[in-house]
This record gives sequence, structure tokens and C-alpha cells, in this order.
Amino acid sequence: VSGLPELITQGVQPDSGSAATGTFQTVLEEANNLIKEADKLSASYAAGRADLTEVALTAERADVSLGFLMAIRRQAIQAYQQIMNMPI
Repeated sequence: VSGLPELITQGVQPDSGSAATGTFQTVLEEANNLIKEADKLSASYAAGRADLTEVALTAERADVSLGFLMAIRRQAIQAYQQIMNMPI
């Protein structure tokens, strides 16, 4: 989740669809990498090669990152629903 605070504070211009897509893609890739890393560390811990604290911290970072993505998804769905409910 190291890159998430920078992405949040950058902001996205309303008319820059490609920038929003790029930002979301970056956040999605970061979350995916954190989840993969947590899985690898869990397997290493099971084999006795990793520290429990490191495994727990990595799993928590992955969980926070996934929660952030779910919040973005929820906001996008709400925005879509509001647009669809607008009178013409």
C-alpha cells in the first residue's frame, strides 16, 4: 500500500479518462502484487522459512489494499446509479 497515499493525493481531472484508468490500473496491480506476496509469505511460513510478524503485516497490507479497491468500486457503482437516475 506504499503507493496508495500518493495516488489519492494526486487527484484526477474529470475530463482525463485515460489518467483515471491508468491510476485505477496502478492501484489494481499494486493490490494484486500485495495479495500474491502475502500468499507467498504464508507458504513460506508454513514451511518454517518466514517470520509470523512479517506474514501478518503483509496480509494486513493486502487486506487494506483490497478494501481500498472495494471502496473505489462502491463509489463508481453509486456514481453510475446516480447518473442513470438523472432525469433527461
